[in-house]
Parts: sequence; structure tokens; C-alpha cells
Amino acid sequence: MRGSRFLLVALLAAAAAPAPAVAQAVAAPAAQAATLPADPKPGQVVEIMLPDGVPMKFCYCPPGEFLMGVPQSKQEKQQGVGGQVKVRITKGFWLAQTELTQAQRSALKLRLRGREEAPGTQPDHPTWVNGYAMPPYDERSAIGTIGKLAATVPLPAGWKFSLPTEAQWEYACRAGTTTFFHYGDSLDGEQASCNGEFPHGTDKKVPKLDAPRPVASYAPNAWGLHDMHGNVAEWCLDYYAPTLTGGDDPTGPAEFDGPKPERVTRGGSFGVKAIYCGSGMRKNRHEGAHETALGMRVAIVPAAPGK
Repeated sequence: MRGSRFLLVALLAAAAAPAPAVAQAVAAPAAQAATLPADPKPGQVVEIMLPDGVPMKFCYCPPGEFLMGVPQSKQEKQQGVGGQVKVRITKGFWLAQTELTQAQRSALKLRLRGREEAPGTQPDHPTWVNGYAMPPYDERSAIGTIGKLAATVPLPAGWKFSLPTEAQWEYACRAGTTTFFHYGDSLDGEQASCNGEFPHGTDKKVPKLDAPRPVASYAPNAWGLHDMHGNVAEWCLDYYAPTLTGGDDPTGPAEFDGPKPERVTRGGSFGVKAIYCGSGMRKNRHEGAHETALGMRVAIVPAAPGK
């Protein structure tokens, strides 16, 4: 009887004791609606917040005119490039301060490639973009990434996410300059990520890099944009054509003239000669191309004429 009394007391005490705390799952921060200033200044920076609290910064590129392309020197004629056209950018736009990073891609819940798969492996490095729009790379393609971004982060009315057109890309890269690179006429691998064993405009040589550098490792241009020269080549919106199109807000040909669609990439990469990283230099790549030297940079552009 006495043992039963003790058992009863123990059971009552246990019942009165507070229940152990249950850990509550904490939801990762969601993306925030973006806001854009009404009257931005050239190079002004805005920050949008992706899921998980990952930021993406954009620099403002104002309307203006420029000469697109490079003059045809003898060397450039041999390399099949050159020729300039006058272009007018009639509407200002925003361009990402850096190339798309692995951290930003992970925040959008997009799969990475190869050795990028491990979370946090190289979050500040540019991500490799598997082609422009070709299956089976859709989720990891440039256009697929733009679509996921548009579905994730609301923008103010009249604006949309996009890849830059070739004209927008070069205009933003130059940021008002007319030199071969946005800072001058020579590159040896110290001013930007390229193959410094083949410099341009100088005899100085720097050892070749084996991989892209973390974004913003080099000084920005006058509008605050980093890595417009080298690191990874960047997809543009345009189909490729051998000759440039001038005029107001050119977008290149409406379709590709050939059996395999090719798009324009700009900026060169860590593994190419310095000359190919120039502001006006361009490259054609098949839409399905995928390699470590191919990346992208996001733009926010007017969704309709008028601003």
C-alpha cells in the first residue's frame, strides 16, 4: 500500500511538470519585393534580397550614345572582328554589379554543376551557366535563371529581369569611355582575370589563371560594375550576327541564320588572351554550350517603351 502511494505521488508530479520545449523550425527569409529609385544617378546602387537573405546588387546605367565595337586594326581584321556602329540607348537600365554567383544561384534553388554542388563551396565565385536555353540544361540555363528570378522577386511595374542585350552590355562596360578596356588600353592579367601570358597593349606578362576569381576581385568601372573584362564570358540576349547593328536600342537579328542557334557572349574569360577581353570584343557560342568559362549577369530593364 505504501509503495502504491509513492507511485501515485510520482505520477502526479510528472503530470504537473512542464512539457519539454519543442524546437520550432525557423523558415528561411523569403525574397523581398524590389524597389527602384525614380530618378537614379549613373552608377547608383540598389540591392534586392533573394531568398535566404542573399543580396544581389545592381548599378544604374543611364540613357546615352556610344560607338559600339572596335576599330578594325590589321590584327583585328585577321581575327575576324572589328567595325564600329553608332548606338543610342534610349532608356536607362540596371545591371548586376557582379556576375551571378554560386550563392545567388543557390538562393534561387537552382542546381549547380559538378564541383559547385557542395553547399558553400565557393559562394562568391561566378556560377557556371549551362547554356543559354537548350534542354536538358533548362534549369541551369541563362534564360531559365532569369525565369526563376522573375518568379521569385517582384519588381516595380514597368520593369523586368532579363539578360542584357549586346548593346546594353558594351554600353555598361564602357561607362562613357572609348578606350579598349574601360580603364585604358592595356591588360596584362593584373587589372582583370585573363590569360596574362598573352597581354594586350604591353609587354608585361602575368601567369595564366586556372579558374575564375571570386567576383569583385578587381576594381570596378565608372558605374560600379566589376569583372566586365575577363573572369567568365557573359551571355547576352542577342542572336549572333557577324556584323553589328546600330541605331536606337539594337537587339541583333530576330533569328539566327544557320543550323545551330548561336548567341553572343561578351567580356572574355580567365583563360583567353587579353585582347579578347576588350570592351568591344564579341564571341559567338552555340546556345547549348556549357563550360567553366561561361557565366551571366542579370539586368533589370524597362518592360515597355516610355522610360
